[in-house]
Amino acid sequence: MKNRIYIFIVLLSVLITACVDDFQDANPPRLLDAPAVVTVSSSETILFGGESTVITISVSDAPAGIDSVAIEDTDDLGIAVGGTYVFVSGQGITQGEVVAEYTAPMGFSGSVELAVSVVDAQLDDKGKKASKSSVPRTVLLQVFCAQPDAGDYRVVMHDSFDDGWQTNDANGGDGLQVTLFDGTVLEVGMCNPYVASAFDCAPGDFSDAEDVITIPVGTLSAEWYFPGDRYGEISFEIYSPTDELLFASGAPGETGEGSVQVIDCDM
Repeated sequence: MKNRIYIFIVLLSVLITACVDDFQDANPPRLLDAPAVVTVSSSETILFGGESTVITISVSDAPAGIDSVAIEDTDDLGIAVGGTYVFVSGQGITQGEVVAEYTAPMGFSGSVELAVSVVDAQLDDKGKKASKSSVPRTVLLQVFCAQPDAGDYRVVMHDSFDDGWQTNDANGGDGLQVTLFDGTVLEVGMCNPYVASAFDCAPGDFSDAEDVITIPVGTLSAEWYFPGDRYGEISFEIYSPTDELLFASGAPGETGEGSVQVIDCDM
């Protein structure tokens, strides 16, 4: 009789254990909530290539503790720009400030959107990684590949037909334009004998002329633009404030309408 009772108890125990295992498999423990972020801020909003900014993330609740940071950087078209970042402090906290450092890429100029989130450290009931991340918050930065040197940029202009510049107009047109970060537009070009220029053009013999573009101290960016060459007669060179040749347009007509790369963004 005792043996039968013992066997019954063993079988019942096995049955109960199996039922408990089946219940736990069907109803695994719930993971903790994802981290919640209140604000994200950047110590700098304007960077040059290779410069860094401190990203501060205010976490209101992270039950599983913070494990890492994720930052995606994209341009206006949503294309990754290739900056880098490091996790500085805040690992393991459940509330408070998490700090990272973002470094702007070299050779890029434009607006950058940072999508910043924090990631926790959770494991599922099988011991596998089951981390959750916060909803990304954005930070906007302006990145420049390099800052232009302040001073006088000498522009040496030529016309192979000896009748001055005809750019985007049959008899004259706009000059070489430089748009500064604050929106100021500077303009230089060779005068012509046909029409008065809308800007202060450079006088000469209609074959060669010279003028300067002055970049003020503290200017963050200067975008150079050439309006075109109507008859394929124009050429020009741009020299730095230290008289270093920065750009040569080549033979007459070789350079058409478009941006003029005065600052080397690949350096």
